[in-house]
Amino acid sequence: MPDNKTVPPEETTSLEAAEAALDRLATKLAAPPLATQIRRLLPKIERALEAGASYAQVLETLRECGIEMPMTTFRSTLHRARLKRDRDEEGGRKRRTRIDSSAEATDRSAQDGGEGSQGKKRNPLAIPPRPKTFEWDPTERPQVTFVTKKKPDADQES
Repeated sequence: MPDNKTVPPEETTSLEAAEAALDRLATKLAAPPLATQIRRLLPKIERALEAGASYAQVLETLRECGIEMPMTTFRSTLHRARLKRDRDEEGGRKRRTRIDSSAEATDRSAQDGGEGSQGKKRNPLAIPPRPKTFEWDPTERPQVTFVTKKKPDADQES
C-alpha cells in the first residue's frame, strides 16, 4: 500500500521536487538554534528533572518533538543555559551592589573626615600634606664641615 506522503517519481516534476526541497530547507533553517531552544525550555526541563526524570528521558521526549541532539550536546547545552540564566539573574544584583558600595564609600569618607572641623568640604583632587617625617627638601644643600689634620709646627719641635 503506497504511503500518502510519498509521491511516485514519475508523477513529480523537477520543479515540484525543487520546491519541496527548498521548503524543507527553509523550514530547517527557520528553526532556532539548539541553545535557544534549550534556554526557552529550561524551566520545563528543570521541572521534569526535579520531578525525577532522568536526562535520557528528557532527551527522548525532546527527540519525539523533533529536537534531535546527542546526549553530550544536550548536557553541555543545558549547562550553558543554566550558567547564562544565573548570570542574567545576578547581573542586576551586581550592578546594584556596585552602586551601593560606591555610596557606602562616599558615606565612609564623609565619616572619616570628608568634611573638616570647620565644615569645609575636602577637595578630592588636592594633594594631601605630607607627614612631618617625610619633609625633606632635595634641593637643600647639606652643611659640610671639613676636618683637616693639623700639621705639626716645626717651631714647636726645636
